[in-house]
Amino acid sequence: MTRTLATTLVLLVAGLAAGCGGRYAGASDRAYDIATALVSACNRKSEPALAAVVEQIEQGRADSSLSTGEVAYLSEIVATARGGDWATAEATARQVLKDQVVD
Repeated sequence: MTRTLATTLVLLVAGLAAGCGGRYAGASDRAYDIATALVSACNRKSEPALAAVVEQIEQGRADSSLSTGEVAYLSEIVATARGGDWATAEATARQVLKDQVVD
């Protein structure tokens, strides 16, 4: 294996391990803000705060400030919380935030 190829592989593995990229990479500013609100709502296990997030998601769908994919994964997080798994919903919302960080 050449040195260049080995270096490329090491950097690729290090980048993946560091969390840059990921399933939710490239979220819009609106999706990021909603994910932040989801973290807070889930942390407090607040149904009223969750309802406010749902309104934000619906507004983002209506005004096209959220992509179809963003609406889908944010709605999935809401469904997880409404199903009573607040911890998983919070962790997933935090992952959305984490996936925006490029080291």
